[in-house]
Parts: sequence; structure tokens; C-alpha cells
Amino acid sequence: MNAPHRPTIPFLVPTPEYGTLLFTMANIEVTQSGSEGAIQVIRKFSRRMQSSGIVQRMRSRRYYSRDMSQAVKKKKALKRISRQEEYAQLLKEGKVSERPTRPGSRRNA
Repeated sequence: MNAPHRPTIPFLVPTPEYGTLLFTMANIEVTQSGSEGAIQVIRKFSRRMQSSGIVQRMRSRRYYSRDMSQAVKKKKALKRISRQEEYAQLLKEGKVSERPTRPGSRRNA
């Protein structure tokens, strides 16, 4: 008896290395079981691609985003700290109510 045909759909993934764009292979195998149709196999392949993180990585690399400068990072951090202190003061004075925590949140746990 012959082994079942296991089609491998190769997918090239660009990876940055030494300033150039090289491609590595991500082997994602999808096998078709007895009563499975082509649509189900394609869905199974799509789910494996999603779970491998390839799609998310490609979407994040779609547009170039420049890193923030140290001055901008510092300015944003100072603004965030001042907002937190202001909110804590308003909370202490009773001018605002405490934010409700979402179910499943790890804050204040």
C-alpha cells in the first residue's frame, strides 16, 4: 500500500540579514483526510499560516516605521507620568471615579 500523498506548500518568508532581504523557507504541511474537500484544506492551510506568525510578521513589515528618537521617547514618558499623577490626584480628591477593571485583566490581581 502506498503512503498517502502529503502535499507541502512552500512559503517564502523574507528575513532581514546584513541589510539585505533574504528568504527562508517555512514548511507548512497540510494533508487532506479522506472526506475533506479542497476548501477545508485551504482553510486548514490558512489557519496554520496564521498560527505560525508568518502573516502577522508580513503585515507588520508592510510599511516602514522609523524608530522614535530618545528626545521623543523621553517627552512621551514625561507626559504619561504627569497624566498618571494628575489622575491619581483627582482620584484622591474624589473628582473622578475609579476605572472599572475589565474581566480577565491582570491589573490589581
